[in-house]
Amino acid sequence: MSLVKDSVSVLHFLYRNGPIGPEMIQALELRCTPDTISYLEDRAFVIRDRDGLMNLHAIVRRLCDDLEGNLGTFPPRDWLFQFPLAERHGTRELFLAMPFSKEFDVVRTVMEHAAASEGFAAKRGDEEQQAGIIMNQVWDYIRHADAIVADVTGRNPNVLYEVGMAHALGKPVVLLLREDEPAPFDITAARRITYRVEDLSKLELELRAAFKALPKLPHGTLADLEV
Repeated sequence: MSLVKDSVSVLHFLYRNGPIGPEMIQALELRCTPDTISYLEDRAFVIRDRDGLMNLHAIVRRLCDDLEGNLGTFPPRDWLFQFPLAERHGTRELFLAMPFSKEFDVVRTVMEHAAASEGFAAKRGDEEQQAGIIMNQVWDYIRHADAIVADVTGRNPNVLYEVGMAHALGKPVVLLLREDEPAPFDITAARRITYRVEDLSKLELELRAAFKALPKLPHGTLADLEV
């Protein structure tokens, strides 16, 4: 995975800045080893000119132009290269997808406590008030999170939309549902934690077990495991 990420970093730089030589690689401290260069050249992603400078193959550049042009309106223009490039260090993060109504406040408290107990910071989409399109911000939260915890009780359309975004990114998703409710059809077969508001201590124990089982991957790393 590291080789692929390093290669994407080099492709990103070449797309934004043009040809690059060995001296510039060292000066910019790009993570680019001989293996990275071989990986890119063997696949004809990059070519060298007469001076030995690396540049994107014309077809790869046209592909990047087409992708950026077609996908440039949502999220912001450079999102294409932000995943999985954007790495963060420190506390691992969970994104909480759940209705914002007060009746779910007790469940949110349990989620946050279970997350903290297992070394995660939990964040919900309404926590940070920023200028801009809210769904771009939610996308960014989900993209950076190690996993998503989604309470699909009540079939809230926003929650289900966020679950879909998480699945599209290959993020681990921990689904919650109150015992007395049927699961939404599209995720009927998915594993989930059912809970009763009258027994939230049991929910916390199950959440902690689920968080403990999450793959220990760096921020922004694709995962194919659903708890």
